[in-house]
Amino acid sequence: MTPNQLAAKLAGDSDAERIGKAFVRPFLRRHYTRDATQKGSSWNLTDEQRDAVTACYKARQSGKAFDFASWRKSRKSKKVTAEPVVTEVPAA
Repeated sequence: MTPNQLAAKLAGDSDAERIGKAFVRPFLRRHYTRDATQKGSSWNLTDEQRDAVTACYKARQSGKAFDFASWRKSRKSKKVTAEPVVTEVPAA
């Protein structure tokens, strides 16, 4: 998903360009900086980036503050690591 696609999803097609320039891209630049060599290249958002922008946008729309550090910390603590499944192969 690109920033423009996410902006259209959040604000609708009519406001997508404005939201993309005024909110999505500045948020990404602030919290997910990229290497200078990537300047001007396409930005394909990860699931985490998409979720962070969406959470912040929804919080802002409802008049609430959004703390990125707390959001990211809570998100990481919710991830569950799966134990590898080990099956024993019978001896031949």
